[in-house]
Amino acid sequence: MNKKVKETNCNPIDPFKNNIVYDPRKITGSVKSLNNEILSTLIERFKRLIINDKIPVTDSSIHAQLVISPNAGYGKSHLLGNLFELLNQKATFVYLRPFVDPATCWRSILFKIIQELDFPDRLNTDTHDVDGPTQLEVFTNEILVHFMIKAIENGKIKTNDNQPFLELLKQPENSKLTNTKKWYGWVRKYFDITNTKNFQILDKWFHEEVKHLALNFSPNSYLKAFFIYTFFSHDNDDLRQACLDWLKGESFDENFIPSIEITPKDLVPPETTSAEKNGICRDRIIDICKLAGFFRPFVFCFDQTEYYCNKKELVDALGCIIEGIMADCPNQLTIITANQLSWFNEIEPFLKQAYIDRIESPHFELEGLNKGQGMELINIRCSESSCEKKIKGAFLKNKKWLTTLFEKETVMGVRDFLKECSLQWNHFRNHFRNHFRNHFRNHFRNHFRNHFINNTPKESIPQKYNTYINKITAQSKRHIFSADILFVIIKDIAASIPKIKIEPFSDKSGSKDYFSLKWNIDDKTLLFGFENNSNNSRWIAITKRAQTLFDSKEITKAVFLRTPDLKEIPPKSWKVNALQINQAKETFLNIIYLSNDKMLRLYAAYDFYIDAIEGNIEDTKQEVAAFLVNELQWLWNKITN
Repeated sequence: MNKKVKETNCNPIDPFKNNIVYDPRKITGSVKSLNNEILSTLIERFKRLIINDKIPVTDSSIHAQLVISPNAGYGKSHLLGNLFELLNQKATFVYLRPFVDPATCWRSILFKIIQELDFPDRLNTDTHDVDGPTQLEVFTNEILVHFMIKAIENGKIKTNDNQPFLELLKQPENSKLTNTKKWYGWVRKYFDITNTKNFQILDKWFHEEVKHLALNFSPNSYLKAFFIYTFFSHDNDDLRQACLDWLKGESFDENFIPSIEITPKDLVPPETTSAEKNGICRDRIIDICKLAGFFRPFVFCFDQTEYYCNKKELVDALGCIIEGIMADCPNQLTIITANQLSWFNEIEPFLKQAYIDRIESPHFELEGLNKGQGMELINIRCSESSCEKKIKGAFLKNKKWLTTLFEKETVMGVRDFLKECSLQWNHFRNHFRNHFRNHFRNHFRNHFRNHFINNTPKESIPQKYNTYINKITAQSKRHIFSADILFVIIKDIAASIPKIKIEPFSDKSGSKDYFSLKWNIDDKTLLFGFENNSNNSRWIAITKRAQTLFDSKEITKAVFLRTPDLKEIPPKSWKVNALQINQAKETFLNIIYLSNDKMLRLYAAYDFYIDAIEGNIEDTKQEVAAFLVNELQWLWNKITN
């Protein structure tokens, strides 16, 4: 038997290859001194929101903070990541990728706020954790607890064991929520919302204490929604979802109205128009920010703003949102990030002066790495790498190239620096590997390996797309419905399909609009709606409107995409209206159910396309879109068949 030659474990992992950040919460290995002055200033401006001992806090940042990057890859995401880390469990974070439709911009932001809040109250957690509370549970818990304590201390509510209950109430939120069974048991004992006098007293006390906040919706509705979500829906997913739907400004199944007891005027009718919903969502965001004064401030981060370039309606909507948040939303710090050329050439010139006045001047400008910081980043990346120690050690001693790199310019962008490191790493690794293997390989095999290593082709667009698929697969927090992502797929990427005309859809009826986009392709006219709702009444209203448009020959089909986290329409529980919807699906209603694999491919396509727009990759958005049009042919077939 021939004895196999044992090879040294030279792991081909390049510790510098990954130079694009997709989630600021997952930042590791950043250089703490880079842009530290900006970070410190942002922290100080956040502290202004929490220095007041008065409850509720009503302080606000009157200006948004603009962080400008001289070019793509200067560490915007690293700055946000460090900010998130320092403010972990001191602020409620909402990371806002671009909204895509000016008609639904507030709705999009509120949807993202509630999605963010429905995830664990731990910075680096990607998925729901049955052993840990969500941000929303912590948010609602602490607001409700504040009023329970005040009501008991002021003698409004009396229990047989006030003192032990008060001691439990005054424990830190994580202590209470760690032992949820005991905690929920105590609350349900004293505040059963259906029949206890205590809850009625708490309701009145809550209403009295928040009336000066001038909420847009009834305090009673918020109290009921918060209580049901937090304490009474853990064994009823549908009821829990109904609470979330109401908080998102959506209609919910009328069967749950008696359970939640939302004030009738605060209910959202199923046939509410997009414009009306947008207004409702704006008012809901204002209210949530006001109620945050009883707990933690928000940090809103508007990122990937390059998407708004050359889209004047979106730029105007962005300005309107910034102005609205600054004028009406207390308890928040708002940060906008942008690349310099994009902001000053294609966004700011189209902003109204009133919007510009809401942005802090002067703005922050990110700095590049100097030589010392570059060496620090190299050490961090190498220490995190699983590559063979001898290679790492030898690479770290080879600093001549680093000196040469900083001879011409004293600073450079993080991404450009990492690319230079990657080139040097691979050159050095190949040289080290080949020199080492000469001791064990014959001339032919070494020659073959040298040829393969030194002639490795540049990563192709299909290879890059696969990389994006792998990355989105690992980001389980994002495996949920996103109207904005699907909108970009249907509007921007599909625009490269030959012989297609895509335009916004405006419903002539002016009263009930459920559709956002229209395709004219071949002899078909297709309408697209982006609904996460599973409300019976809402879908009947959609079906009736689509039927009218179909009968008048205005459309061929109405198309909706549903991700795996959403219910099938109609669900089996629907008995009365299921037949009507199923019949519609045979003719003019096309509901496309995406498998998890297909959803991830679409979300990866979105990330790929947005990175091309931001300048994070060498490929242009036209090149990426042309590739994706072919790659997503399976989707176009589902839509047009």
